[in-house]
Amino acid sequence: MAMKSIIKSLIVILVLLNSGMFLAYAEATAFILARNERSVSSGSDINKEQYYNIQVKEVLEGDTLLLENGKQLKLLGVDTPENQKCTKLLSDAKLSGIQTEVLEVMANEALQFTRNMVEGKRICVEFEETQADRYGTLLGYVYIIGEDVFLNAEIIKQGYTPLVNLALCLRYQDLFKELHEDIVSKSSGVWKQWMEIK
Repeated sequence: MAMKSIIKSLIVILVLLNSGMFLAYAEATAFILARNERSVSSGSDINKEQYYNIQVKEVLEGDTLLLENGKQLKLLGVDTPENQKCTKLLSDAKLSGIQTEVLEVMANEALQFTRNMVEGKRICVEFEETQADRYGTLLGYVYIIGEDVFLNAEIIKQGYTPLVNLALCLRYQDLFKELHEDIVSKSSGVWKQWMEIK
């Protein structure tokens, strides 16, 4: 539903651009940005203390956890392939030049890695100022309690995610970039391995 709304908005913008209505384009862009900004949760919406020691009920994707309170948490700085046929999987295939079947295999490897690392364990979640996306999915960094493991960084170090837009990762932008550069320079990691066969 949201994708249709975005596509309609983009079509309107393209029509406005082609007709020379630049002022209308600017107003339409401002409207879309304002709507998206309103749909993202700010720092005051979440009781952070409940996330200092919470159990991971299930790993849904290589980068998404279901917590014991029923909330979903997307790991910041991590974007593993989808493990089911969906628009994002098709988009990832088109952008990367990797077949969807290969991406699905990579997704399952990432899912198994994250599941082995954290499912059923207690974690501490650290949030940035933006704590949830427009769909209500929490966004954060995960530390596995009692294991001294920074999960987001570990997934990157093992090569289960390509370099992603780090705009929301204010605290760990430099660390995540460095970890990705290390994977590329060593030609290691699952993502690198699969990129070589495309």
